[in-house]
Amino acid sequence: MCESCYHNKSNEMDREEANYTCSYCEILKMFDDLQELKGLEEDIKQEELKVQELEKSISSLEKEQTQLKEDKEFIVSLQDSFKEKYKEHAQLLAEIIRISNNSSDRFSRIDIQKEKEESKQYEENVWNKIHRIEWTENGILFNSINVVSDYQHKKYKNVSICFSLIIKECLLIRQMLRTQLTKCSIITAYSQFSMTRLNLSYLDFNQKSIKRTKSFTYSLQKLSLVVEELITIVSIQFNKYKPLYKISNFTANGLSLSPSTSHWNDAIKYFLSEFKHLREFVLKIVN
Repeated sequence: MCESCYHNKSNEMDREEANYTCSYCEILKMFDDLQELKGLEEDIKQEELKVQELEKSISSLEKEQTQLKEDKEFIVSLQDSFKEKYKEHAQLLAEIIRISNNSSDRFSRIDIQKEKEESKQYEENVWNKIHRIEWTENGILFNSINVVSDYQHKKYKNVSICFSLIIKECLLIRQMLRTQLTKCSIITAYSQFSMTRLNLSYLDFNQKSIKRTKSFTYSLQKLSLVVEELITIVSIQFNKYKPLYKISNFTANGLSLSPSTSHWNDAIKYFLSEFKHLREFVLKIVN
């Protein structure tokens, strides 16, 4: 029994009763301590929840940072590739200008129509030097990139550059035809206006998109839709144009362009071959 309880109660009750009263006081004190402990446990739980939320936020920020880093690397690589191609284009263009700036005596002696045809042929060769599409035993190459092989070996950067350049060429073809696309617009940093439900941009073929089969397939669908409409426009404007293969409903010559199919390799061959045929025709026919 505590001394304070004993002194307080000794005049009113015997020692046994006083001992009982003191035990009750101790129980109350223990109960208070227990309530305080429960309060501390609840505070700890709340702090743990806050820590978990902070960990989730940190994880989310790390993922965003990783994605931003990948997008930055993709844009930088694309810019480097464009700079290289523009440099080649400038060199070849300078050669065209040099040939075109020969003396007036020379031009007075030549056949103007023949010179015009040769000039178009030369421009076509320039275009093909910048963006080559060629058949090989191991598949079709675009700018020396084997799309199917690089995709299978997870060289997503090469695949990204390849399809980004195809988008760039689609944009140039549309500009040469002086027309607008009605099914899927091409969006760039300089032209973000669109009146179509679907839009195609360079970011559709960044490395993150290509790594995900579903996302990559959707991007290919939009690209296929753009090429299909360009073929339709050229076919309507120019009766002479005859497609090599049919590009429609996300197929090339009847084969699906989805990367998850076994015949994707052949589908890409037909797709790029038809695209090359379209590009060469537009270059020849449009001044």
